[in-house]
Amino acid sequence: QRVLISNKLGEKLVGLLHEACSKELVILCHGFRATKDDSILVDLAAALASAGVNAFRFDFAGNGESEGLFQYGNYRKEADDLRSVVSYFSEQKYDIIALVGHSKEEGIEGRLGKNFLQRIKKDGYIDVRNKKGVSLLHLTCHYFVEY
Repeated sequence: QRVLISNKLGEKLVGLLHEACSKELVILCHGFRATKDDSILVDLAAALASAGVNAFRFDFAGNGESEGLFQYGNYRKEADDLRSVVSYFSEQKYDIIALVGHSKEEGIEGRLGKNFLQRIKKDGYIDVRNKKGVSLLHLTCHYFVEY
């Protein structure tokens, strides 16, 4: 099922809901230079739906079918887009059980450092701070899968 969700800038985010007979939902986020139609997301959504779990895959603003202009490395805007998606499905009374992201490594290595994956695996989280030591972002990882 095709779903349109407005982000906080009023841009339409385009996504596909793979429905199963439950209220559980996994939200799938595409990777760098990809879209919701990337084969790994299509296959994962189908597998989740077959297992009885709803899956939603969407294009971030400026990517694929969604409105907006593409901006390299604009992760704050993508986080806002994801927040809009989570809010939408929460209002629809879905139980969001997981957020799955794919392949943003190429775009974030310069921001988080070369060993960011090892730090996340070892500690389960990573803090990103500016030059003044102020925390900008806290990434927590409960499950980590590499392809």
